[in-house]
Amino acid sequence: PAAGARFYDWVVSPTGQQVLTIENVVAGGPRVMRRLSLPAGTPLGQLQPLTEGAHNGFPYYSNDGRFIVTWYANVEIFEADSGRRIAVLPDAGPWFGGHPLFSPDGRTVATATSGVVHLWDLATGQARVPPLRHRGNPRVVEFSADGRALLTVCSDGFARAWDATTGRLLAEPTLQQRTAPVAALSPDGAQ
Repeated sequence: PAAGARFYDWVVSPTGQQVLTIENVVAGGPRVMRRLSLPAGTPLGQLQPLTEGAHNGFPYYSNDGRFIVTWYANVEIFEADSGRRIAVLPDAGPWFGGHPLFSPDGRTVATATSGVVHLWDLATGQARVPPLRHRGNPRVVEFSADGRALLTVCSDGFARAWDATTGRLLAEPTLQQRTAPVAALSPDGAQ
């Protein structure tokens, strides 16, 4: 960045061939996403301005490297190769559980806000299922290995299992923990 500008975050693509930065190129100016080739650091395409007023500063590549998701105040989806913005997701931030989570097949991203988990189609930016409502703030979100189930754990201490293809709750909330709500799926997704 130029003098007085600010660098916020960076991430290397899964292939190791690109680095993505979030920065201000002008002091106090809007945040932009910059893509650079590795190892040369050659700019790839134009600077991509992020949504006006957004405090995007956390970029993530999808597992297959085809998509970029930036998040904080807003969540935005971009094509990794072109830098083209696909969508600004409504009601998708701030994240309470860590960072946006990609499905194993790379077609869906999960985001969590106050009491809600959303599953978004990466190619279109449209909701895949109705919002998954919770009584507390989601703290853990995990896809099963096949991407068909979703585990959520909230600040209310309950773990919930969802059908990630329909949004249907698979079982009544279980495993209430009042201290540090954590849970994980077994590698085969059966437990």
